[in-house]
Amino acid sequence: MNLETQINIAWSGDQELINLLRSLPDRIQHRALVAGLRKAGTLLLRTARSVVRTESGTLKRSLGSNVSNKLGQPVVLTVGPRRGFGRRVVVGRKGRMRAMRKKDARRNSRRRIPTQYAHLIEKGHGGKHPSKAYPFLRPAMEQNVAGVREILVSEINRQIEKLNTKEAT
Repeated sequence: MNLETQINIAWSGDQELINLLRSLPDRIQHRALVAGLRKAGTLLLRTARSVVRTESGTLKRSLGSNVSNKLGQPVVLTVGPRRGFGRRVVVGRKGRMRAMRKKDARRNSRRRIPTQYAHLIEKGHGGKHPSKAYPFLRPAMEQNVAGVREILVSEINRQIEKLNTKEAT
């Protein structure tokens, strides 16, 4: 089970950005988008980590970003929990969770796998023991839409400058 939330940003209303991209060759367009989305992913990740609710810190530690980088395919930025970050936690004093240490043995420990519960924290859930939503990815995106746009425009401009200096020499 993974976090199936997708936030699609269509830059249809932003003619400046679209015109900048269309003025570049396909390979340079792709390079600019990949570089811009990598930087935007770092910005979104920083905000999401500051907003996420922590019990054991495992979800916060597992958050990461990835950019698909195949030429000829759409460039996609993915931000969310990564696999392989599960760990055993122990319920300590006052009911707080912490990472398991060697001296703890295995009593009162349980395995926390962030990819299995991140969507429940983001959207909440009903059922026998309902929980309200504590979103962290959507607010990170909503807070940084302008910042993502600025990063993309600066990367496109940087690629145009590189192309111009290459042609000049």
